[in-house]
Amino acid sequence: GLEEILACSAKYPALTAVVGLPVRAGMKIYKCAAVICGGELLALASKTFLPDYGEGSESRWFSPAEDGDTVMLCGREIPVGGDLLVQVGGVNVAVEICEDLFAPLAPSVLHSLSGAEVILNPAASPEQAGKRAFRRDAVKAQSGSCKCIYAFCSAGYTESTSDLVYSGHALICEDGKLLCENQNYTDSDYMLVKDCDVGRIRSARRKNATFRTASVRYGANDRRIPTGVKALRSDGTLYPLQKLPFIPSSRDARQQNCREMFQLQVTGLKRRLAAIGANAVIGISGGTDLIVKRKAR
Repeated sequence: GLEEILACSAKYPALTAVVGLPVRAGMKIYKCAAVICGGELLALASKTFLPDYGEGSESRWFSPAEDGDTVMLCGREIPVGGDLLVQVGGVNVAVEICEDLFAPLAPSVLHSLSGAEVILNPAASPEQAGKRAFRRDAVKAQSGSCKCIYAFCSAGYTESTSDLVYSGHALICEDGKLLCENQNYTDSDYMLVKDCDVGRIRSARRKNATFRTASVRYGANDRRIPTGVKALRSDGTLYPLQKLPFIPSSRDARQQNCREMFQLQVTGLKRRLAAIGANAVIGISGGTDLIVKRKAR
């Protein structure tokens, strides 16, 4: 299966693909995501956290790869592990797999601190009631705290077997905001395509002193894997634009924001009056309404 994808990849050298597969290394089996470009297998990002709770029993079959490992595959030595950063047309891309996102210290945190601007997550996340919203919130939060673009893609419903159901949930988030999400609850054969603003990610990281400090203190030394892609650009037509970018798009969200701002003003004024120990008379201008009333008289 991997050789078939490699042969197809050779026809599209500007495309970088990430495909999940098991990889045998001696007496171990790794759960991996193969990074493919120009017909070449460049790297094998391995799953770090193997769940054994709920429906999971992954450590029964799989092992985590050690950082710095390599395996023989497709006739040559391929880097494997959770410390890989692929450089695609000037953009740093890293991969974590399914459960890794939900760990207390997700690999994507260290990848981001090492310079990864895009995080990809191929997953087989089974469905439960409320799981879709939980997954969405997790991806949004991770993209916000890591100041990154995060693309999550789960197995489609055709993968459903025995006691588990998969829905093909996929979404793309950028710096804490949801850019797009497939709408059908069960999906399989579809493409989710959206432009992302890497420049915005870089700007946010430069402005955020907390991110810079964490990068200096905790940034891991990921292995850099170059690709043959020279540029990674789009015309931006698939990037979501808002007419009023600083105002929530939904009516309910706008009203909630106004209520919160009013409550903050009331709280601040109350605290100020208590601090100076003075009574106050607040005069509020009627504005246009006052002029109308005068004319009526």
